[in-house]
Amino acid sequence: MNIIKAYFKMAKQYPDEAMAEAYGFVRQISNNYYIDSKMDLNYNEIYHALLHLELKSYGSKNMVRFSRKMDTTKLPSKDNPLDYVIWNTRRYLMGDGAEDIEDLYNWKFQYRCVDASEYVNMCCRQYFDSVKSTMKTIYTGYNASVYIDFDIAKHCFNIVEYGSKRYLVDVTFAQFFNNNLNHVERMGIPRFEGPSVGYYMSLTKKRRNIAYKLLTDGYIELNDDVFKTYLDAFTLAFRNGLYYENGDKDFCVPYSIDDYNKFLSGKDSQVKHEKVKCLGIQYQPLKNPNFDFKSISL
Repeated sequence: MNIIKAYFKMAKQYPDEAMAEAYGFVRQISNNYYIDSKMDLNYNEIYHALLHLELKSYGSKNMVRFSRKMDTTKLPSKDNPLDYVIWNTRRYLMGDGAEDIEDLYNWKFQYRCVDASEYVNMCCRQYFDSVKSTMKTIYTGYNASVYIDFDIAKHCFNIVEYGSKRYLVDVTFAQFFNNNLNHVERMGIPRFEGPSVGYYMSLTKKRRNIAYKLLTDGYIELNDDVFKTYLDAFTLAFRNGLYYENGDKDFCVPYSIDDYNKFLSGKDSQVKHEKVKCLGIQYQPLKNPNFDFKSISL
């Protein structure tokens, strides 16, 4: 704890360096606390201190810098049904406390995905005869019947059909972009999840463009490439450090669109292809604490 306290002092001037050293240090010592096939209670203090150091060093703001102003008093035209539905849904989620002008950068709508998706469905039914919305649910590991300890049990989004096109709608996507939760060096540390969805959506220009479109507009035209990129980020976020120590050495996702449709329909799941211990929160140390997760690439 004295060493970790020293990282708190270091983080005041050099947060990135302090976190890199702190992650590595905890990864190195974690085996000392793995007793009788579980982490000793004395590890709790280290775990909580590292979480606090992350928050102090990185903050919880959105890792993607953008500014999109929303006039909460001005209902948009129905000429663009998607903009109309997204505005109404965001306004509903903001509630009575919203200012006249809100910057969407400040709104994450965390744990509101069910409310948001149901409201999108309701708006489409109520206001537009020609717009069809279907609510989709991503369970952790794409399996509702297997318990995987993870920050979210499920995430909901919508597929909206309008005209001859389909759109992916995710009004609460910003909840996965907290800066403190999106560093690859979280990987391999006991009781931690790996980086969140935002990290994987930031790895290429294409992924960043998709993320930016969803964060600002709330929707994006859907094609196979967009759909796989979006779902791949969740698939990767569900994995912990044990997955890479025991198998893949890159951020490879072998699942096709057909596979993902089976995952979403409950006919198949990530759990049936990957070990449960390698998904969600990591509950045992790495055999090799020097494993370099920064070197993993797409």
